[in-house]
Amino acid sequence: MTTTSSAATKTANTVAVAPRLLPLIGNLPQLLRNPLGFLASLPKYGDLVRIGVGPIPAIVVCDPELTRKVLVDDRTFDKGGPYFDLGREVLGDGLGTCAHAKHRWQRRTIQPAFHHSRFPRYAELMATEVIDIAESWHDGEIVDIHKEMAAMATQIAVDTMFAGSVPLSTQSKAREDISTILDGAMRWILTPKLLDQLPVIGRRKYHRAIDRLRGITRHVRAKQDAGEADAGNLLSILVAARDPEHGGGLSDNDITDQVVTFFAAGVVTTAITLTWALFFVAQHPDVERRLLAEAESVLSVDRAPYDQLPLLPFTNAVLIETLRLYPPAWLFTRLTTVDTELGGHQLPKGTTLVCCPYVVHHRDDLFAEPERFDPDRWSAERAPSVTAHAFGAFGTGARKCIGEDFALTEATLGLAHIVSRWHVDLDTSSRARPAVGLTLGPRGIRLRVTRRGPDQQSAPR
Repeated sequence: MTTTSSAATKTANTVAVAPRLLPLIGNLPQLLRNPLGFLASLPKYGDLVRIGVGPIPAIVVCDPELTRKVLVDDRTFDKGGPYFDLGREVLGDGLGTCAHAKHRWQRRTIQPAFHHSRFPRYAELMATEVIDIAESWHDGEIVDIHKEMAAMATQIAVDTMFAGSVPLSTQSKAREDISTILDGAMRWILTPKLLDQLPVIGRRKYHRAIDRLRGITRHVRAKQDAGEADAGNLLSILVAARDPEHGGGLSDNDITDQVVTFFAAGVVTTAITLTWALFFVAQHPDVERRLLAEAESVLSVDRAPYDQLPLLPFTNAVLIETLRLYPPAWLFTRLTTVDTELGGHQLPKGTTLVCCPYVVHHRDDLFAEPERFDPDRWSAERAPSVTAHAFGAFGTGARKCIGEDFALTEATLGLAHIVSRWHVDLDTSSRARPAVGLTLGPRGIRLRVTRRGPDQQSAPR
């Protein structure tokens, strides 16, 4: 970390400026009209580019090495800014949104829940739910695939977190509430604070959704305390967790924040990734054939689901390429805690930085034909040529997503089992497009599913 004098901080003005940056409204018109196109255009202006999120000045980090520097040094570049202020409102002070001062203790305390010794059991639950959702479809049916993947991910999250103690009606409402929160969040980030105080109906719906989601956690916590819930679920692990250095545990508020964080992140990001992956599979018959061949050679009742994962490299490559094109956690902000240097520019304390994996993933100097879906760029032969730190769907450093292995396990088993049972085509009614909010979700994707014949059916139940 390099600190500077207050006089030297004026050199922050040397950072390149985005086009059409206007007083008061900043780049709000571009961000509202076409946020992905606007942000993806910024690397041609520099590694750091100044924009305005309404009246809030911010600097977009467009370079993978500088992005890594920001993420690794989470003491100097702490979580903060409008994106994380809203994240804390939604998720409380959980692992994904807490400041540096609380993060190390929280991560140490929670880490046992994501120890690899627990993954064989998690994988069994995941495989069961994937098969159940896939077997519920009908030959020739047109499926709202995002809705189906959200239902599957919700049940997996409930099974691993709550051991099935949440009824189906509550699960359904929770999915709606998560959607309401994430869809509305970007609007509130971009809304001037004065207007944010107005009693807008959408804003009230947003707050009610947050309250209901927290209520679910409190309800399950109470059942756990009363001995009425399964003692082997993720919630019970959090209740029993102790800091390995200091011995302290998580408070009720801490536990609520962590469960809400895991529930929201686990359901939303996995559903998004699988939906986009199946969207690409439907448009690339060669990819589908290779996925099917791999699944047929690996999926078996004689091999435990967790043991299947290392044998599904192409399935994993399809998912990584999907995450490159449409990373669910596509944008986040950091706040400088001291005067510091980044990319040769002196930045004053309190500078808002925007890190955007989507921008880095779509740079044509880092990825050949960046808009093309090409899973083979992650093959053993070609992956080493990818620029270091160019892929950032899960972050890096101490704040790297704690659920990365959990998410990839679920998505890999999900994609392999679905493709092994169903051929998918993009329905003519589909109007696929990204829904830009706190996540980069899919909208308008409908698939026609055709059951594979006996000679193409693998993975018996």
